[in-house]
Amino acid sequence: MSQPLTTLECGLELAIRHDTTLAQARHRLKALQEAAQILHQRLLELRMLQRASALVDRGSLARSHKSPAT
Repeated sequence: MSQPLTTLECGLELAIRHDTTLAQARHRLKALQEAAQILHQRLLELRMLQRASALVDRGSLARSHKSPAT
């Protein structure tokens, strides 16, 4: 996840310091938008993994509290 975040940070820094034309700024902003979309997708995937893990944990907890069959 850090690569898209670093891309955003460094890209914005470069845009502020070096882009002198509107075309340069647009090109860099398009690349930064793509990095932001990748970061957003990764965050959604992490959220899904977290929810799946919570469901597994709840299932394990429920099974451990059941009384053994006699």
